[in-house]
Amino acid sequence: MLIRKCKRTITAFLVLCLMAFLCACGNKEEEKTEEKKNVPPKDYIGSIDKDTLKMNGDGSILEIACDDYSKVDFNISTLESDLKQEIADYNEKNGKTDISFLQYRNDSGVIKVAIKYLNIEAYNKFNGTDYRLEMYSPDAIQKIHMDELEKQAEVIINSKIETLSEGELAEAGISKDDLNDPVRIAELTGASPDAELSDEKGTKVKAKDIENETYMMLITNMEISFDAGNGEVCYVNDHAKIAGKNSAETDGKGFSAIVFTLGID
Repeated sequence: MLIRKCKRTITAFLVLCLMAFLCACGNKEEEKTEEKKNVPPKDYIGSIDKDTLKMNGDGSILEIACDDYSKVDFNISTLESDLKQEIADYNEKNGKTDISFLQYRNDSGVIKVAIKYLNIEAYNKFNGTDYRLEMYSPDAIQKIHMDELEKQAEVIINSKIETLSEGELAEAGISKDDLNDPVRIAELTGASPDAELSDEKGTKVKAKDIENETYMMLITNMEISFDAGNGEVCYVNDHAKIAGKNSAETDGKGFSAIVFTLGID
């Protein structure tokens, strides 16, 4: 009889311990849930006030788009929901989540949106742009350089043709055929035939002399701010400038080239 009472007492004690343990676990889970509720959402936009592309270590891209509607007669009340729907439709059509809506903010009529893209291909397809993001290639930089010089030389030659006689043109050695000669193009424009890039100190370096297998480059004719994230901006061409260790800005007046390293997140 005494043994049975002891067993019942021990069993009751164990049940009470188990209940206390479960209550404690439940309280901890509630505390964790409450903590999660109290954690503010991540601010991706911060103090950014111009269109910015930021590279992530995994090759994905964070875009901060800034559009000023403060002086425009436009109903912006549905912009956020419209954009979310557009992204959802895009992902559904492609059968995968290439684009993620992260944040929306209205700063006195200036709409700022943070969107994450799986890669540059998804960015271009969604926005109808032609950004190039690839491993560094001096040949690609050289082509950008010569294409621009050719346009400048063509303007110079056409101007001469309009103002000079055939005899004067012949005497000056100017003809349309000059556009097929890189050396002649350089002479007409007064520029070096070799493409050059500038480092953070503004020192010019020939593109063909830069050798680093880890370098990547972004090429665009859009005016943007670029953020290399945990990477570093190393060189830019004449249509861009280095703004900081990991940032650069393009002027949108021609094809900009930004050479950078990809950091690890």
